Amino acid sequence: MTTPLVDALERISATWEALTPPDRPLEVYVEDESKKLGADVSSHRKFAFLFPDGPNPDTEDGIEKTISEWTLSAEVFLSTAGRNQREAVIAYANETSLLRRSIDKISTFPAGVLDLQVIEVRADVRGDDVIAVFTFNILAEETD
Repeated sequence: MTTPLVDALERISATWEALTPPDRPLEVYVEDESKKLGADVSSHRKFAFLFPDGPNPDTEDGIEKTISEWTLSAEVFLSTAGRNQREAVIAYANETSLLRRSIDKISTFPAGVLDLQVIEVRADVRGDDVIAVFTFNILAEETD
């Protein structure tokens, strides 16, 4: 059986891919599944998951199940092309708020996922562009 973390990743990806940026309604977010190790996400509004930390035992260990805690990050490439500094900051704030709130609004988690939260969002400026780094905490019930 696969870990519920896999289903949590699918939920995050599907949630984000259903969104459109507030100031550019014809564009969408797309997961970059071909990202190579060490390579940057390199296309506007693409995102990629990084390797998780965990599973770390949380509250219950047992023969039939373990409650595990995972920490996972995703990078979202947000181009600043064609924007001045103020416009880029406003677009970053609006888009990171949209992405975070979409995760906060998930009302039903996949089977085995007990909780999924964004615990941090930070900006990583790379050249003229910015990567929004989202860090998630995922609580999962691991079974055989």
